[in-house]
Amino acid sequence: MNGRMKILCIAIGALICFTGCATSNGRHQISVGNEHESQPVRNVRVEAEGRPMREFPLIAPVKQAALAPRRGAPPAHITVHWNDPEGNRHAQTVNIEDHETFAGRMALEITRDNQLTLTRVPPDMDGISILPWNTPESWEGAIGIPGMNER
Repeated sequence: MNGRMKILCIAIGALICFTGCATSNGRHQISVGNEHESQPVRNVRVEAEGRPMREFPLIAPVKQAALAPRRGAPPAHITVHWNDPEGNRHAQTVNIEDHETFAGRMALEITRDNQLTLTRVPPDMDGISILPWNTPESWEGAIGIPGMNER
């Protein structure tokens, strides 16, 4: 093998290694939210490519439950099983089309009509964390000295 061929082989090998490392080192997180305004969803089970990932006995109204952040490529499809407020069992699967390169948070939402929606939250947005509990509550940061609102 001549010098040019060796350099070409090394360059191709480095490119393959870099591409593999770049796609598998992304950080992602999956969260499941409950869109119901007053009723919890119960017995929520999250599966990735047929393997159980996490179970939540209850997700309160208008709240999210998050799985631990992970490194590497997210799964190609995620299935969520849940009981609606009336006790009926539901299951739905979402496909993650760009799962090999995705990084950020995959926010799955159980809607009021028992459908599962997917919203992708990229990690590079300023001030937004992939952790769902990063968003402050409305009362946080407010000055609340007892008696100050009375005349």
